[in-house]
Amino acid sequence: MSEIISQEKLRRLVGEWISAGKRVYGPRRPKPGPVLYAWLKAADELLLDGYVRPANSIKEVVFPRHEVLYSYRLEGKKISMGEPEPLSAERIVVGARPCDAASLTILDHVFNWDYKDSFYNRRRELTTVITVACSRHDAHCFCTSVGLAPDAVLAGYLAGVVERFRESPLDSMTGPVARRDRASVEANLAALAGEPRLTALYQAFLSSAWPDFEKDGGDSA
Repeated sequence: MSEIISQEKLRRLVGEWISAGKRVYGPRRPKPGPVLYAWLKAADELLLDGYVRPANSIKEVVFPRHEVLYSYRLEGKKISMGEPEPLSAERIVVGARPCDAASLTILDHVFNWDYKDSFYNRRRELTTVITVACSRHDAHCFCTSVGLAPDAVLAGYLAGVVERFRESPLDSMTGPVARRDRASVEANLAALAGEPRLTALYQAFLSSAWPDFEKDGGDSA
């Protein structure tokens, strides 16, 4: 079942989210220059057309450039350490491009493959991503090279279900992909049998993007 929402109604929703205390991140033009993904203070700041794509990435929502990891206090010759305030505000990314949404699944493995980053994972748990189809492109767009498309539903789907696969079965793919071990990637596709769209993404990756990916090198299998 498909539903269509107008830009006017979407902006109305954005305004309601902001009023409810949710942090909303979307395309806007904060000053003369390129359109950027940024935190919105009001619904009318949201830009949904008139540009190809924002000049930055949505990853700053889950992996900010700066964050407080701890605090400390000097008390004579003693030092007392403090924990930062726990994150609690829900955040919504609206107007994300399919390629940006799909990239979050890669970041999930980067921050969880050997050590689970609690700061990153908490932000992911609080984040909802709403994608929009691209209405224009330029010479630098590459979504079709990695099995996506300007209107890829799969990208938004991946951003929404990745929590379920943080442990398994996607972990079975992380090592083989990093090693450029195509045979193991193909063999492990069986682990994704319950998720046909996720399987389709890996199959498209193997058929269209693997040769260039393999040329970049990697650890020996």
